[in-house]
Amino acid sequence: RFRTALQYHYLDSAADYHRAVIGDERLTDKKYAAWWDLLDELREKGLFNSDAADLSLAEGQDLFFKGGAGIFFDSYSNISAAVREMGEDVVDIMIAPVPGSGALKGGLPVSSVSLGIPAQAPNPQEAGQFLELLLSGERQNALYVATGVFPATDNVKNSVLAKRKIDKKVYEMIGDRAAMTSTRNHPSEFEEIIYGITEEFFTRGLNAGQAAQMYEEAAQRWREGYPQGVENFRVWAEKPLPF
Repeated sequence: RFRTALQYHYLDSAADYHRAVIGDERLTDKKYAAWWDLLDELREKGLFNSDAADLSLAEGQDLFFKGGAGIFFDSYSNISAAVREMGEDVVDIMIAPVPGSGALKGGLPVSSVSLGIPAQAPNPQEAGQFLELLLSGERQNALYVATGVFPATDNVKNSVLAKRKIDKKVYEMIGDRAAMTSTRNHPSEFEEIIYGITEEFFTRGLNAGQAAQMYEEAAQRWREGYPQGVENFRVWAEKPLPF
């Protein structure tokens, strides 16, 4: 999540990162690796709990809810949960300070999941109608009211969001300064790689350069061992991008 909050400030578009994923550029280049330096700086300043590498995501969230941590990076639905648990006078949201000079700097990462209809679907028209219903303002409003889960589209009434100040604030920040989420811009294997390296970063005391080099080497092993995956990703990455 720290990568999500810090890396994109150095990029001009998500296509930059895609080039590094497939190997056209190296993940040790500054604009892809600078976030490791920032993570190292945060560690050196003592801003991580000593057991940070031992906790699961859920355990870290619980620690925040209990007042055992001062800041956390999370999805908007969990932020809403924190507000309900702790109160709007206690929890607020901010965009990370801007460390880079890329065109995406200063935005708020937006995590999205693609929905599609396979070519072999027996009833594609009905499937499309279902997706339209699911993402309609009426259904998104109802889902938000019932669960607190943040809407998946901008087709939502501000009057509904206004019931929670922090959600209205997030909605406006997304509309004004949406940015990419690196998690949604690489193959799932990369997520496993980065988790492992980050754990070693804390438990073995890797420095930023070592971590970035390990990331590039692991990515290269994936490219060499799964050429079809590289080609699949290249085809996907050539589709039109929102960022």
